[in-house]
Amino acid sequence: MCCKVSIGETRFKSAHRPLFVFACSLAKGVRQTQSIAEISMALGPTRLRLPVAAALLCWSIACKTTSSIGDSASGSQPHRFALSSFPSTYPFAGEVVGEVSVGRDSIWVRIDSGVVQNRMPPVTNGATRLDSLEIRAGLAAADSGGWRVDVIGPPAFVTAALGPGERVFIRPTRIAVARPTSVALESRWLVFELRANHHGINGRPPGPVTTYICSDQNLAGPPSASRQRAELLKVAYNQAC
Repeated sequence: MCCKVSIGETRFKSAHRPLFVFACSLAKGVRQTQSIAEISMALGPTRLRLPVAAALLCWSIACKTTSSIGDSASGSQPHRFALSSFPSTYPFAGEVVGEVSVGRDSIWVRIDSGVVQNRMPPVTNGATRLDSLEIRAGLAAADSGGWRVDVIGPPAFVTAALGPGERVFIRPTRIAVARPTSVALESRWLVFELRANHHGINGRPPGPVTTYICSDQNLAGPPSASRQRAELLKVAYNQAC
């Protein structure tokens, strides 16, 4: 038996509506209060013949599929990541572990665990203390021999203050990054932005400071397309990220 289902415009006769409700309840795992006898009474003289049973199965599949389809439609399967900027010489660095999935309109980034460390030494004037630490997820792209942040998502709070040498864990969170239709995922990779306020690092005036954590794989396409960046991250992290 073959069922052709149009999820966006599922059509059925009004007499079969109770069957559709019943099918959706089954698909969504909701306890059905109507019995088969009640459905038969609602259908009147219509008997539950094989074609109707087939339609019931199709509607059940359609309803289940509709309930599971969200922004991930026309997207890729989620894949895991474990990224670290500790090979860099950044004044503060971090690690993130989680999952990323590409949807039609958004890229969903789920952080399962992570840590950020302030790697700066203590100083008497407190200049190396970091305040208002946040993390953002985004997309990066190559740019004239270097790279740039192409798209960035909203911030997720990490901690109010992080002293020299201190570490803080990143709480599990989910970040949605907009996916412009013009962005080619074959030439984009996942990047995390760590941003905080400093109090005068290296004589600079107090203000925001930013470091990054980069993926060594592009979001789409063959691994060979990102092999050069992956090798550069191993030997010159600050240059590749």
